[in-house]
Amino acid sequence: MRTYTRTDMAKPTAVSIVSTSNGCCEPRLLPDPLSILLVGEGNLSFAYALVRRLSRSGAFRRATQGATTSAASGTRGSVEVLVATTFDSESELALKYPESATFRTYFAEKQRVPVRYFGSVNATALASSLASAHVDTQKRRFHLGVFNNPHIGFEDLYQQRSLSSHILESLSGLLRSGPVLHPPQEVVVTLCDNRAQRRDLLGRAVRNGYICIAAQPLLTTD
Repeated sequence: MRTYTRTDMAKPTAVSIVSTSNGCCEPRLLPDPLSILLVGEGNLSFAYALVRRLSRSGAFRRATQGATTSAASGTRGSVEVLVATTFDSESELALKYPESATFRTYFAEKQRVPVRYFGSVNATALASSLASAHVDTQKRRFHLGVFNNPHIGFEDLYQQRSLSSHILESLSGLLRSGPVLHPPQEVVVTLCDNRAQRRDLLGRAVRNGYICIAAQPLLTTD
């Protein structure tokens, strides 16, 4: 995804952790088809940017294209579904972020990557929230979970740490309730500056059955 930041703003870092419940795969391979869960979206601009990036990627074919193989590019993977969720309800989203309507129209019209949106999804109770939205978490596999800048709305270190623990526990619960994944579930959490260290993100990840596989500063060219 292309992320734009001012030079005077905090620098974000994406931390990738992977479930150890069924072993860690080396080398890392993209599942085909790939299922993605976006947690705690704001105005859906990240989902929009990710869909555009995936639809232009040489690693994936668009949903409107058939499977193609060539000697030069090899077999291109596919995205089964991208599920974007917000804590706000659908009506609250439209009121707070009018621009979200443009993004949702893009998803519906282009359909290059299958996108489903659900509002009123609590990141700390994903199984029950998604079940309320009639998403069968017993069958639905999410290979990749993404949460950008998880926060409680104000600065409180201990509550922020607690939030991180509950989110990771919630994501891990989805993994336990669904089918076994090969390769295992991967979670990407984006935080600014040294917040990953201050919130003890890796320690809390380990306690929920994850290990860190990458910590990548995000640049303006990403």
